[in-house]
Amino acid sequence: MAALRTALATFFGSRLAIGIAGLLFVAFTAHSLTAPDRLPPFGRVGLVELGIIPAPTVDAIPLPSIIPAEIQYDLRANAVSAASAAAPKAQAKARAVLAAHPEAIRWINYGMAAVSAALLALTFRLQAATIRRKRRDLYAFVDGGYGT
Repeated sequence: MAALRTALATFFGSRLAIGIAGLLFVAFTAHSLTAPDRLPPFGRVGLVELGIIPAPTVDAIPLPSIIPAEIQYDLRANAVSAASAAAPKAQAKARAVLAAHPEAIRWINYGMAAVSAALLALTFRLQAATIRRKRRDLYAFVDGGYGT
């Protein structure tokens, strides 16, 4: 539990988290104020194209070693193709739900603006705590608190 808390605090205290939270805050707040009947036009983030995450491969899916290698390859290939085929269906279903409930778009904008503002405040708080901790450690080192 402590490792998960540390990992989350590290991510939410990073500059990447501040950038993402700021982007979401600006996008959803601007749309809440100017065009509350539309969602912000986010393009698909190409994390693979940017090189941030590795491209999914068939070998990345773990399977028990008791299954023969040729069957493992077929299972992995089928899983990758099924996942890529499911994405357009999920997008179409989401569009259909939003088309059936157009008033929900306004509340999504308001809710995401509030959530992103809270995330932005959290990331700033964690950044400030990190800066204070580094400064305190530096002062302790300079005052001779370490190694004595």
